[in-house]
Amino acid sequence: MRLDALATDGARLDTLVASRAQGLATAHRDVAAGLVLHDLVWRVTAPPLATAVVSGIAPRLRAEGITLVHDASGACTGVHLHGLDAEVDADLDRLLRRVRDDVVGTIEGLLPAFRSRARLGMPALWGEVADTFAAALQWLGDLVGAPRAARDAADTLLDGTPPLRGGTNWVPVTVAGASATHRVRNTCCRAYRLEQYDYCAGCPLLDAEDRLARFRAITEASADAAAGGTADAAAGGTADAAAGGTADATSC
Repeated sequence: MRLDALATDGARLDTLVASRAQGLATAHRDVAAGLVLHDLVWRVTAPPLATAVVSGIAPRLRAEGITLVHDASGACTGVHLHGLDAEVDADLDRLLRRVRDDVVGTIEGLLPAFRSRARLGMPALWGEVADTFAAALQWLGDLVGAPRAARDAADTLLDGTPPLRGGTNWVPVTVAGASATHRVRNTCCRAYRLEQYDYCAGCPLLDAEDRLARFRAITEASADAAAGGTADAAAGGTADAAAGGTADATSC
């Protein structure tokens, strides 16, 4: 399904949301719509960030040049970028800013269609976009062995400038010598309303003490799994686990 069709074809979007709700075995279509949005933002955001960091090249995103692949459950399983120009820049900071601006420009036209279906206001929807952007950068930083640089880049890119409201909200945690950097989400994914999921460790609805306890438990478990190593875990949470294995599944 081409990305631009989701902004103009309400029936196709409704069908996709219904499939996602059925796949999650839930009657909460607003939650399913939020997860559909998360799916597509991840697929739009992660590839250009990855090519920018690894190769110094980024596709110039346009909604009509992006086709999403969904399975029968409505989960987004892939993305095809086609007919897009690319930008080459040795200045990584400048290239990442270009990716951020392209993501904003590509997603901006879609959000009104999700507003009523997800039952979220525009600030909350943009908070979800910021959350996914931060999660993608942290995942990429862990993947290439530069977690601190990735977090610094996220701090610079997610500076609260409208419309991409919401910061990175990092929470460093050390437990028995094991360290990890977690994140408090800007927008609740509401997946806790699904029977099979709990609150994300970084859910903004939790009080700070509860979040910290969950972060500490994740850090300790990661350290045990790594035989005492240091883990950097993103706390973006249940939305990513429900989305089918993106960066933050370790934090649920």
